[in-house]
Amino acid sequence: MIVPKLSDAIALGYAEIKHNPCIWLAQLPDGTCSGCAIGAALYAMGERSVRPDYLESTGVTLSTILKKYWPWTLADEDFLSHISVRFGAVAHGKSTIEDLIAWVRSIEPAEPVAPVPSTEPVPTKENHEESITVSSSITGR
Repeated sequence: MIVPKLSDAIALGYAEIKHNPCIWLAQLPDGTCSGCAIGAALYAMGERSVRPDYLESTGVTLSTILKKYWPWTLADEDFLSHISVRFGAVAHGKSTIEDLIAWVRSIEPAEPVAPVPSTEPVPTKENHEESITVSSSITGR
């Protein structure tokens, strides 16, 4: 899976969730999700709940989740504060989501992030031939 740029993920997720500057991302009782700019990006990546109680119960941290998709966001310890303040301005009508996305584009790496490592083994000539041999002995072909 190719991970989109954070700015693109925010744009994708923003259209799909209810906007709430007070939470990262939460799945609501009706099945919809609510969250901030980071929550919108995480929603676009398939995440559905990044509330503090969920993080505490699973031992996962927001940094762990961000590192999985956009490790560059962890290089600046103030990044989350900056984007939260900017999303608060969007939520209160003092700025637009387009302004926030433009700001993210101005600081994110130019190239998309490398694919998230898969837990599936990488096909090689050896294990592909081994697979053919095993399936041939089973099917008789």
